[in-house]
Amino acid sequence: MLVAHSYGGFVATNAATGNENVEALVYIDAFAPDEGETAGELVTRGGSCVGSAFNVVPYDGGVDLYLPWEASASYPGFIDCFANGVDRDEAAVLFATQRPAAPAQFTEPSGPPAWKTIPSWSLIGTQDHVI
Repeated sequence: MLVAHSYGGFVATNAATGNENVEALVYIDAFAPDEGETAGELVTRGGSCVGSAFNVVPYDGGVDLYLPWEASASYPGFIDCFANGVDRDEAAVLFATQRPAAPAQFTEPSGPPAWKTIPSWSLIGTQDHVI
């Protein structure tokens, strides 16, 4: 069984395709893209609070993307978007330890989805404003 959360749904959807060791997929507040879809399209189409509000940080000839703490015109801020429902101290830890995203994560199209051939389940949290 392969379980995915958030962007990990893209990874699981593609990694499980053709993998006989994966007998089931579970998506927990995760993207479950169809073939050809990008995370950028799903974020835009799904009304995600993230949008394009990333801090762009140069790194090793490329860039890393981080969610900002402060709110902007189209982004409610880290606490109200990514860490809604989490107390301020814990949100500060989540903010400080966030892993960077790469621009390609939002533009690379998904391949053939494993969920079309492998039994799959999803849990969709109604308070998740990112996915």
